[in-house]
Amino acid sequence: MKSVIGTIVTFIGIYVIVRNDILAFFAQDSFFIFALCSIVIMLIVAVTVLGLPKFGKRGEHDDT
Repeated sequence: MKSVIGTIVTFIGIYVIVRNDILAFFAQDSFFIFALCSIVIMLIVAVTVLGLPKFGKRGEHDDT
């Protein structure tokens, strides 16, 4: 029953998107530039928060 309700809600959401012409808003050139900039910013945030993987960590080959 939960999946039926989820499907109905999904189709209602698609109907609202098509009816209100939200797709035309996302098709603008300015929104494309905004999306590209946000992707670059999120990649920079991910690298700074998670860090780059360090290959050849110290102590792997010299623990005798």
